[in-house]
Amino acid sequence: MKAKKKFLVSLVLSLILILGSIPVFTSSVLAKGVTITILAGGGPHLLSPRRAAEIYEKETGNKVVIVESPHKDLYAKALTDLISGGRSYDAFQFLYTQLATFVAGGFLRPIDDYIQKYNAESLFEDIIPSMREMYTRWGGKTYAFVYDGDVHSYYYRKDLFNDPEIKAEFKKRFGYELRPPATWEEYRDISKFFYETDYVKYGDSELAQRGRMYLWWANRFFGYGGEWFDEEGRPAINSEAGINALNNFKECIKYCPPGVLNFEFSEHQEAWLTGSIPHFVQWGDAWLDGQLSPASKVKDKIGIKLPPNDVVCLATGWAYAIPKDAKHPEEAFQFLKIMTFGENSVWAVTQPGSGVQPYLRKTHFENSKVIEALGKEFLEGYMQCIAKGKTDLRIPYAAEFVDNLDMYLSKALAGEMGTKEALDAAAKKWVELLERYFGSSTLPVKFRPMLRVPE
Repeated sequence: MKAKKKFLVSLVLSLILILGSIPVFTSSVLAKGVTITILAGGGPHLLSPRRAAEIYEKETGNKVVIVESPHKDLYAKALTDLISGGRSYDAFQFLYTQLATFVAGGFLRPIDDYIQKYNAESLFEDIIPSMREMYTRWGGKTYAFVYDGDVHSYYYRKDLFNDPEIKAEFKKRFGYELRPPATWEEYRDISKFFYETDYVKYGDSELAQRGRMYLWWANRFFGYGGEWFDEEGRPAINSEAGINALNNFKECIKYCPPGVLNFEFSEHQEAWLTGSIPHFVQWGDAWLDGQLSPASKVKDKIGIKLPPNDVVCLATGWAYAIPKDAKHPEEAFQFLKIMTFGENSVWAVTQPGSGVQPYLRKTHFENSKVIEALGKEFLEGYMQCIAKGKTDLRIPYAAEFVDNLDMYLSKALAGEMGTKEALDAAAKKWVELLERYFGSSTLPVKFRPMLRVPE
């Protein structure tokens, strides 16, 4: 009991700090006239829940209220309600990296009984295995539904990279063929080349706004051989790999559009869709919107591959869970099943602007409708990135760890701190967090397997 109380106190402290910085079912099985409340991320991520709500309401006679929140506030809103016992939501959206925190706090309802009751085993088995384990399971139990199968990929303009004049000029200047970069140094060269010529407006784009810009550093970090913690469980973000990654990030910022330090998803994506840049690292929206949006200027010009050094961060990734004390857990389960599986999920991964990427092996990657809409090149490239991905930080209190890392990285990009100074400060803060939450300056052994992508 004392341990649980200590955990809740720690959660409250974590929340305060983060807030300071920032198959068709049979309707007869459900109660009639029930209203379920869903906490969902705003913008594009509202499209799929709203569509699923229409299907659910028609099937059951129940109602769905969707509470919209900026993505950056989802964790705090959900955690505040769970700690206070507010019971405001029957389900809520969260990042897979936050699952450990919610489960350790005793806030989530396991759903294995509902999976068995509604014969949904085959649905969950269709989820890409690594995502099924990271997004939905902890401690041998299932707690969540995968909503958005995120991974970063490298996207480039084939028309530019295959242009004979551009290729000749690039080779004359750098001494090697223009191609998708094998290293982050080549990525920098390509960015510099296009920035200093007139073939496109800029050389690169980076999501560099404070909040989740650490992910664009993490791709580089893993590419240089970095790991979140060393073999003894000590923070390794200030290693040589971390320093090289941040220096490369800082160099590439020079070749981005003005105001890039304020670029979040929309600005980053716009630079691509308007044809202003030759390449960048982004979620699958780069292909989905680039190929299917009427406003895209890069349609049929896109290539996809692994980022430099053939390793990538399984960046963020969204799921939905049901609170332990939800008012209508069974109804929420049925709604989430409609939203994340079957026809609605196919619609979402092929709908421009939905913000939803594939995560089901048969329903998405082998579905003729999805293949026709997205193409084999994307689906094969995307799956390759998933297979080569390194996990985002997936431990209890991960949100606070990465928030502090993001803060110091942001200071370095803004010129407020030097590279090593910023990373040393972030590593020192991680040690403080480890001591506060785990009573040790190193990550406990039992959590270290969570730093690896499950088989």
